[in-house]
Parts: sequence; C-alpha cells; structure tokens
Amino acid sequence: MFTQVLYAQGAAPAAGGQAGMMGMMQLLLIVGIFVIFYFVLIRPQQKQQKILQQKIAALKKGDKVVTAGGIFGEFVSDKDGGKIAIVKISDEAKIEILKSSISTVLGDDTAKK
Repeated sequence: MFTQVLYAQGAAPAAGGQAGMMGMMQLLLIVGIFVIFYFVLIRPQQKQQKILQQKIAALKKGDKVVTAGGIFGEFVSDKDGGKIAIVKISDEAKIEILKSSISTVLGDDTAKK
C-alpha cells in the first residue's frame, strides 16, 4: 500500500508545463483584481480627499463647514499658522478646531441670498 502512494505522488509532475502556465494565470488574475480595486475604490477616494483639502485651504470668512463630529458652523478665521480654524456655531459661541477635522465645506450662504 505504501508503494502505491509513492507511485501516485510520482505520477503528478507529468504535466509540468501546464502547471506553470496555470500559476501564471492565477497571478495575472490576482494582479487584475488589485488594479480594478485601485481604479474603482482607492483613486476616487484620493480625488475626493484632494478636493476637500483644496476647499479647506481656500476657506474664507462666512463659509459654512461641517466637522467630523457633525457640528455645523461658520468659518470665522484661522489661527496658529493655518492649522486651527475658529468656527462660530451660534451668535455667542465660537470654537477652535483643527482644520483637518473639517469634513465638509458647504460654501458661503450670503452669496446665495
């Protein structure tokens, strides 16, 4: 019985050329899937992030913003070399937040009125 197992193991490499080709096809399939994921998921997200960074860099007084915590407010000014934004959330309340925590720039409402 042990010799039959050895014979069965020894007979497998007869089609060595096709086994290498199948491995190459699997590798190409995996690479293709990664390329598709890059163009469908990663690249659009990078574009959106770049657009948001441009909007944050171009903030001006009166622009409406939303923070990552969901706080709506109006941009007043920046501080500390442009890293911190002062946001007015009501007539009496102003808060200081990191500009990196701004998740959405809604724009200026006064231009629409």
